[in-house]
Amino acid sequence: MSDGWEVNHACAGVSATVADGSQDTDADGLSASGEYAAGADPCDSDSDNDGLTDGDEVVLYGTNPVSLNSDGDAFSDHDEFLVWHTDPA
Repeated sequence: MSDGWEVNHACAGVSATVADGSQDTDADGLSASGEYAAGADPCDSDSDNDGLTDGDEVVLYGTNPVSLNSDGDAFSDHDEFLVWHTDPA
């Protein structure tokens, strides 16, 4: 992670002076380095506000944690998984 990214996301203990890439500051199941790699916000457990945590989107569902609708159809990732039982990826 770049120090600049860490400084911009200093919300919950992410620090440019501490080796903290393994911390999960928002308790979503995704480490700070995982959030960085996905372009997600380590201060927000659901960066795209679709009702699925960033960790679940990356680890369980294979969707984009910063896109409400990963496949660009008419349904949010949340609705595709939990309502319609379709594939949002």
